[in-house]
Amino acid sequence: MLKVAPEAEFSDQALKAIQKKHSKYFYAEGVLALVVDASGNPTDLCTYKTAGSGLDAEIAKAVRQYRFEPAKKEGHSVPFRTTVSVKFVLH
Repeated sequence: MLKVAPEAEFSDQALKAIQKKHSKYFYAEGVLALVVDASGNPTDLCTYKTAGSGLDAEIAKAVRQYRFEPAKKEGHSVPFRTTVSVKFVLH
């Protein structure tokens, strides 16, 4: 369970692409695979599905600030693997 999850921001590259297309709608989704350590901090981030347009770096920047509720095994906090999906929508 997420305890802290700051939003990722649009990259300059994505904003320029949106302006260039004169589009009023934009959607992109990126997925990161990661390990949550026993303290609830994200580690070993790896792009699982790219969002493109320079957004993957913004996703990683935001996810590094996430804080999770650690998994428990026999009453002790343990690391676990998970994925995080981040969506960018402009309309």
